[in-house]
Amino acid sequence: RACAAEVHVTVKKRGTEAVPEIEAALKKDAGLYEVKYVEGLTRALMGELGTAEAAFGAAIAKDDKRGEAFLGLGRALEAAGREADAVKAYRRAVAVDGDDPDALYELARLLPPADEARALLEKATKGRPSFGPAWARLAEIHVAARRGADALTAAEAAVKLDAKQADWHAVLAEARVLAKKWDDALLAVKAALALAPYHGRARLAEGDALAGKGDIDQAIQSYQAAYGALRTDPTPLVRAAIACLAAGNRETSAKGFADRATREFPKWAPAWEVAGDVAVLRGERAEAIAAYEKALTGEGPVETRAIKAKLDTIRPAPSTPPSTPPARPK
Repeated sequence: RACAAEVHVTVKKRGTEAVPEIEAALKKDAGLYEVKYVEGLTRALMGELGTAEAAFGAAIAKDDKRGEAFLGLGRALEAAGREADAVKAYRRAVAVDGDDPDALYELARLLPPADEARALLEKATKGRPSFGPAWARLAEIHVAARRGADALTAAEAAVKLDAKQADWHAVLAEARVLAKKWDDALLAVKAALALAPYHGRARLAEGDALAGKGDIDQAIQSYQAAYGALRTDPTPLVRAAIACLAAGNRETSAKGFADRATREFPKWAPAWEVAGDVAVLRGERAEAIAAYEKALTGEGPVETRAIKAKLDTIRPAPSTPPSTPPARPK
């Protein structure tokens, strides 16, 4: 009966049909781990988080060396918006079963895209080579770290497993941009847009690829389309400004994108850094200094040392005060 209930809730997604099976199973054995676990899954599916937590807790109390209940609890907490608590539950799932690809993936998915998440996903894909979502997330982490070859391997593995995921084609495009395979990146963008015509990340990768090919006019259009789809993300505006600067003949466009980025995202450090770069190009030293200083105190990924070096090159050298001659004795 517990197994029948699990089929209803995990395959058919019908919690109401699972409830009679759970109730019958509980009459047979009220403390059976499998029953309390599937009761947690069912109540979570039905939006009854409190009851779900209690059921998962009962399963864990019965056997805290099994990972299923920790994993189910984590998913329920995450669905309720309690990500910090979900991470704790996923960590417990990994602690008791460190070879479970699902637990490894769920934990890595909520962690920052850094070494810990990468190691978890590498273990997950090694344990289950057909785990497409884990390959895709691993590719995203490699892209964030600018490891082009690794990103390309992971993204290609994901798309090979499932070619109908627009997000996976987009991360493949990003990986190919890192590898400077501009035309191949555009092919991946085309595949993503065929599945999701307004995919922001795909449009952003398209802009990067076109800029890499030297087609700045088309790149600008792609960056604008990317920002239209990603209205809360300043990255398309910043990338557009950087691409315009690199083109060498789009100073006005670069300033327009930088101004918009700093205006709409006043705390975003990368926006202020590119605004400083634009000001330097325009010979506006005071504005450049102010922009770089804001970049140093802002939010987001920037190279602090590089910004300080830029400041050092444009700040006026400190003047040496004139020496004062000794006073004559009275």
